[in-house]
Amino acid sequence: MPEIVKTVNFIIIENTTNSAIRKTHTEFATAVERPVVFISTLSNDVIDATTALKNGHVDGVLISPSLVGHDQLLVEGLNLDTPSAVIGCYNLLKLSDNAIRAVNTDVMGVHYAMTSTCVHPYFRSVLVIGTGPLVRAALYCLVHYFQTNVVHVYEESEYAFNTIKGEVLRIGNNVVVVRHRQINSSPNVSCVVTDIPRDIQTTARVNHIRMLLSITFEKYHDSFAVDQKNILLNLGHSGSESDLSPWSFMAIRGGWKEISLELVEKIQTQIMWQQVTTCDNDLLFHECSWVKDSTV
Repeated sequence: MPEIVKTVNFIIIENTTNSAIRKTHTEFATAVERPVVFISTLSNDVIDATTALKNGHVDGVLISPSLVGHDQLLVEGLNLDTPSAVIGCYNLLKLSDNAIRAVNTDVMGVHYAMTSTCVHPYFRSVLVIGTGPLVRAALYCLVHYFQTNVVHVYEESEYAFNTIKGEVLRIGNNVVVVRHRQINSSPNVSCVVTDIPRDIQTTARVNHIRMLLSITFEKYHDSFAVDQKNILLNLGHSGSESDLSPWSFMAIRGGWKEISLELVEKIQTQIMWQQVTTCDNDLLFHECSWVKDSTV
């Protein structure tokens, strides 16, 4: 008899249809030769989603990126993994030992994107531009896994700066967190993290940030060896997967290596599937497609 291939069922918590998350998961489903079904649920129906998960009607619950970190998703009874508890946001719900576990796969996605791109991701001083969930996940990864101990935050809001400073210190209480205020000078860094959307990166409203980054990318040009380049974690959402923003071009001209949100999302899609079902672990995302890893 032919082997029955189990369909993987996901609920997506979203208030507007997120075609990007469907596209990414469908591409991975095709690569592992598994059918996948998506069920849309509004954010105020998260209890219904967790009930469906407990009852075995779905394999996992995905949180649309625009809702990650919203207070209404922090419902009672969730078993938060450590990153989710520290930075206050998750993007996956799964069933674990008959309990609902909230997982932040952004942290793992950044981790694997860094290690697959950079030989030496450790001990990097970081310039942060933006304070959203993706930036907070990246900082958790950099501080907890890669021993970053100096974080410079370019942020106009005192409240936002103090909030992200508090989160960083909860990750590592020996980290120095500095508020950077100047656009005509750059701190000494080898990693820049931003979640400013790519379409906004092209506009005049962020010319002051573009000036700061231009100085940063040029001043610290090739401070690492060829296989240990400085890193731009460009985690801003884009309308097109292939778009390179002016910030991307500045970084590349300065000899920096860009890690895009697209790469992080592809990697974390595989991580999500591994969390909720059995699937092929021998795949790597390489040059815009999933390929078999011959070393595994």
